[in-house]
Amino acid sequence: MKMLLFPLLAAALPAQRPWQQITVPSVREAAANFKAPPHEYGAIQPFMGWNGPDAKERMARIVQDLDRLSPNGVFVVNMSPGRGEPKYLSPEHMTQVKFVVQEAAKRGMKLWIQDECDYPSGFAGGLVSEQYPQLTMQGLDADIRISVMPGQTLTMPVPPDTLGALAVFAQTGATQVVPISSSGINWRAPAPPPGAGGYPKPWELVLVRHVFRSSPTRASNRADGTRAKDSQYSLIDYLNPDATRAFLKITHETYKQAVGDEFGKTILGFFGDEPDYTASCRGRPSCWTSSGNRRATTSSHICRFSSRRR
Repeated sequence: MKMLLFPLLAAALPAQRPWQQITVPSVREAAANFKAPPHEYGAIQPFMGWNGPDAKERMARIVQDLDRLSPNGVFVVNMSPGRGEPKYLSPEHMTQVKFVVQEAAKRGMKLWIQDECDYPSGFAGGLVSEQYPQLTMQGLDADIRISVMPGQTLTMPVPPDTLGALAVFAQTGATQVVPISSSGINWRAPAPPPGAGGYPKPWELVLVRHVFRSSPTRASNRADGTRAKDSQYSLIDYLNPDATRAFLKITHETYKQAVGDEFGKTILGFFGDEPDYTASCRGRPSCWTSSGNRRATTSSHICRFSSRRR
């Protein structure tokens, strides 16, 4: 009997949750369900979020909104409370999340959770910077450029985390790798390359460094009380699996503690908004990479990708 129990349960689960299975309905089936689709496939309502200093007033608004939205069955909940109370991922916030899910379950509704304390997704409202600064977004940045005339010698130490140096003669496109020793750079700029002409022109020495720098984020509850969009609150290093695990620990594990059994029942899942892999520094693109693979992602084509901006 025990040997048969697990196969029976496994066979029952797909029947209980058909929306978790990939299906390709026929045109006839889609047409039959078009006017009144199952709740799992119903219309997605506008984003909803609730904030304010009075918890009872917030709860009343939640009930009112769910009553209004329940006929369509599915809607997107922006679980970020926005500016003000309750603070993102605080105990008060999670109490409110649990209440929303309970009320949605009473009405037979299904929820998609759009979770972040504003945008882009991946900074947990600033908690990534606070708890895991070593896992924040990183870049390969060519932000130090020095002009050196042919025949001049440049002697200088290099900043920490300098990965390489390259000399470029802009007029002809000629390049030269500049060696870096333990004491730094001691390099004599060569004569102008073939094809150079006109008045004397310099070589440009470019230092490529590994830096921690985030694409801009907008946090709803900034410490300075503004709506500024900058890099104060860093995104995670998207290409680092440890950073992804840390983000899930901060966010999704907190939700699991609050409403665990409702995942796969009332809650269909999470989705993110506008992950951002690139940024610009004074007009020059920076290529984002991971700490374990810095040298493998320096190709210029990586710099062409960027999310849309609000």
